[in-house]
Amino acid sequence: MKTVLITLLCSLARLATAENYVIIYEDGAAQTGNQTSNTYSWSGNTNAPSIGGEPLLRDPKTIRYVRELHRGISNFGGYIQMANGDVLPGLPAAILPADQEFSLPRRLLALMTAPCRSYRSNSSEMVIRLERVAAIVPSKEAEKVLNPGTVLLRDGTPIEYKSARWGDDGLKLLTKTGIKRVPFADLAGYRAKNIDYWKAMQEDASMPSPDPNDRLIQFRLTNGAILTGKRMLLVELGTELMGIQPSWAFTGIRFSTKNDVVGRSLRNINETYLSMMPSTTLAQKSYTGFLWPWQKDRDVRGQELQTGQLRASNGFGTHAYSEIKVALPPGARTLDTWVGLTESVGSGGCVECSIYGDEIKGYPIWQSTHLRGNDAPKRITSLDVSQHQHLILVTDYGHEKRPPGADPLDIRDEVNWLQPIITGDVSTMEPVFQHYARITNALPQWEGGEDLLKRGKFTAPSAMSWWSHWGHALYLDVAEEVRLKHTVQVGPTNSWLQILATRGRPGKGGHVISVHVNGKLHEPRGWMAEVEKQWIRQWENLHTDKRGSGHLNPMDWDLGRFTGQEVDVEIVITPHKALPDQPLPMLALEDIRFRPVFRAQNENNHLPIDPEIPLDSLKPVHQHLPLEGIQLQPGKLANGKPITLFHYPFESGLGVPGGTVLTFKLNPSWKRFVSLIGYSTESRKDIGPFKISFDGEVAYTSRRFGWWSTADQIDINIPEGAAQMTLSIRESDSWGAWAKSGFMTVALPALENEESPQ
Repeated sequence: MKTVLITLLCSLARLATAENYVIIYEDGAAQTGNQTSNTYSWSGNTNAPSIGGEPLLRDPKTIRYVRELHRGISNFGGYIQMANGDVLPGLPAAILPADQEFSLPRRLLALMTAPCRSYRSNSSEMVIRLERVAAIVPSKEAEKVLNPGTVLLRDGTPIEYKSARWGDDGLKLLTKTGIKRVPFADLAGYRAKNIDYWKAMQEDASMPSPDPNDRLIQFRLTNGAILTGKRMLLVELGTELMGIQPSWAFTGIRFSTKNDVVGRSLRNINETYLSMMPSTTLAQKSYTGFLWPWQKDRDVRGQELQTGQLRASNGFGTHAYSEIKVALPPGARTLDTWVGLTESVGSGGCVECSIYGDEIKGYPIWQSTHLRGNDAPKRITSLDVSQHQHLILVTDYGHEKRPPGADPLDIRDEVNWLQPIITGDVSTMEPVFQHYARITNALPQWEGGEDLLKRGKFTAPSAMSWWSHWGHALYLDVAEEVRLKHTVQVGPTNSWLQILATRGRPGKGGHVISVHVNGKLHEPRGWMAEVEKQWIRQWENLHTDKRGSGHLNPMDWDLGRFTGQEVDVEIVITPHKALPDQPLPMLALEDIRFRPVFRAQNENNHLPIDPEIPLDSLKPVHQHLPLEGIQLQPGKLANGKPITLFHYPFESGLGVPGGTVLTFKLNPSWKRFVSLIGYSTESRKDIGPFKISFDGEVAYTSRRFGWWSTADQIDINIPEGAAQMTLSIRESDSWGAWAKSGFMTVALPALENEESPQ
């Protein structure tokens, strides 16, 4: 018993002093320790990183890879692979329609695997750009059989397609025999045929940042996630939580830096990991008859890339004999990498490695001597690749003049090409994100906006902006008061002024943004104004210092009371609580825009539709009003108050409480029904859904509306021969409106049938 206790105590002592972390620098040197501090943040908002309680011994700018040695990747529940090489554990759930109000295209809704969570809602939901999805891999079996241009069904049937596009609930494929639709429920795997990998990588590199030389950081999590973003755009959510928004995501992803991170690697914006580029097998053979297929970003056994003290998250694991052809990115200049046998072979193995440009012909552009397991890895630095479009990595048996005692044949010839980095010409990278910064288009429309725009240091994603999903901010040093002026004719398409702003860097104080109409201070309305009013009690303006850096502050000002008038609107930006001994936080402006009070169904028609036959001129053949003492009143709520949607007044239509049912007889000449529907300002609770039925068959069901919601424009054809139409709203203690409702005598044109996917 005493021996067992001593053994246990010794084991615990060794565990307490174990080196849990290793940091690899760009020159191959390593630093280890059992505790780290701030090495996992690096967003530019923390203290200097340290390891083992001591500051890092080397310049943090030269760090390439940080690995937690006690943590591995163990979860596999399916994943979505992105064009930039990122991996999101989880599976697709639905295709979201385009959202005109927020200028959002159609996009993919995925359900992530823990520990990944959405920063926006702290849920498993993540919204993804469709054009950046390279593969959907629900299982390891699918991972093995999926080739580019292939879909795998759940029954095991593979489908090769010519082209593919996203449908409403899955994929539409153009095959040799015609169009085939594959819902997500039947999908067991998908790999894109044509994907622009290089453009996806350019987006990562050119994503604007507070530092134009900001490095890219790539996280690897315990569930297999690979997430890439700019270092200074990370959002620290306390001491243990981190938020990142990759270029392919519409919202931020949060995870724990204490429990979820396996490793993170860093590279400069003009650098690309060679393993991220498209690659093919030219040759692979074995003397022993047992093949070890080469792998990306892991060794041939599927383990982490490691040679001696070196570790890497990116590279190739190969076995003699193999030839791998890898495409080079445009503007490629040099290659840097290490080559050596994997740690697991001990002193065994014997290989010769070489690199050719474009084809195996003549002399290689680099050639190693014999490499054995106990040899230090060979470092390749600044190898000129500018004259080539591809590189061919060759792992050879090393038979000629084999050193005495070396393993024969290809025994233990397991080679790792660690962190092969291509350095390129940064001028070849287009600033692909610039056109997403709405504020750069909005400011010139205001008097004083051009001058303010010139102060802009850069544009950058406000990574955690839960309101705008994929917005980008203009960062400004505003040390004195700034005024922006604009004259506007108020109508339903511009009666809400919205400003999106936050602090661009931490510090004391911030900015106050106020709005004046015709020279008078104008109070904000909407969701954030109510929060400010209830909790902060300074709700007459937008205060950027009331929330943390990186947390977006949206605020709306209602101009509905000025309907039909031309008014002078002035935005005043004033520094707030600045301290003489500290820099004032930068002002991050994401958008200044006049919003409509409704979402148009037809993106080419932003004006409300005036019906030919107003609904409020007709008498229903049946009605149910859930409240006593009220009756339908044309152009008003049933209680006699004005109809307002999103605080904008409408003079025609019917306003009714939740639970109301109205049935109207239809005239055969009426071809379609139009209406603006939504939450009446009279209410304080959500309402909906609204439903439209023809002869008992439901033809339309709306979303629910809250007191921050815009209205929706409805424009639907009446089924041929329909005799009655019923309008209903789900029962609730609230009020809704069918504003500008009625009938048209001309039907909407039928949508053209799609002949093939795109």
